[in-house]
Amino acid sequence: MVVRKMNPAVIFGEWWTLPMGGQARRTKKVIEIFDKFNPGLIIETGTFIGSTTPVLGILSGVPVVTIELDKRLALRNQKTFTRLYPDLSITQKFGSSEKQIIEVLERISPEVKIFAYLDAHWFDYLPVTDELFALANWGGDFIALIDDFENPYDPNYGFDEYRNGNKIGKHLIPKNLGLRCFVPSMAANLEGVCRRGTAYVFSKSAVNSQTNLLLNDLLEV
Repeated sequence: MVVRKMNPAVIFGEWWTLPMGGQARRTKKVIEIFDKFNPGLIIETGTFIGSTTPVLGILSGVPVVTIELDKRLALRNQKTFTRLYPDLSITQKFGSSEKQIIEVLERISPEVKIFAYLDAHWFDYLPVTDELFALANWGGDFIALIDDFENPYDPNYGFDEYRNGNKIGKHLIPKNLGLRCFVPSMAANLEGVCRRGTAYVFSKSAVNSQTNLLLNDLLEV
């Protein structure tokens, strides 16, 4: 069903980019979260060419708000989403994710559960910590997926590391907010060709009410 609704112009665009990093088991986990956590809104940071965005909308069946720093890409993505996916509720925001996510959350009731796909980390400044602060301060239940995250249990998962020595890892998770962070227990070689690290960050109330999501395939970091 998903493949039939996708369009190569969105999936590949100007880069050979696959939805959710082309990782089948990551996609399976996201589907499991959607089925059991039942979010009412999806927030994506780092739209890039929008390959993952419509997949999130199709799989969840709920509105998607996606944020992109590059104005050219944001304008093109909005046109593409409107033309190719008129039945999906996708809103493209332009600007820095740590600011835009606050503006989005100000309009959302804490009664609405949120799934956040955090992939806005291409430069030396990494907005992940600020994005998680914004979600935690918003006050509702959320689960956030962080892409390109260092898996301390398996070095074969790739992760982003930058010129200044910073990297996407556990140190970016804010402390004293009740957040809990997990990574896949599955060996990287079972993921397929694309083996990028993934973290799942649960708000305190979300992890307490959704422990069934944590069984068998996640390890806490």
